[in-house]
Amino acid sequence: YSIRLHRQLCSAQKLLIAKKVCKLLSFLPTVQLICVTGSLSMENCDKSDDIDLMIVTSASSLWLTRPFVVLLVSLFFRRRQPITNNQIPNN
Repeated sequence: YSIRLHRQLCSAQKLLIAKKVCKLLSFLPTVQLICVTGSLSMENCDKSDDIDLMIVTSASSLWLTRPFVVLLVSLFFRRRQPITNNQIPNN
C-alpha cells in the first residue's frame, strides 16, 4: 500500500496518544492551550517519529509549568530519549 496511507495510519495511532497526553496536562491550572505540531499535525508521521506539542501557559508561569509537564509525561508515557554520541551510527 502507499506511503501516504501508512503515514495516515501511524498518525492516527499517535494522535490517540497525544489526546491522552493533552487530557492529562489539561489538569495543570497554568496550561492554557495545547497544540499538536510537526508531522503529526499534517497526518504525515512515521512510526519512529515523536509527538510534538506546543503548550501555551498563563503569563509568567512557563518555568513553573515546564517541570510539571516533564514529570507527568515521564510518569505516564514513554518520552523520547536524546541520542548520545555513542548511539550515532558511523557512515
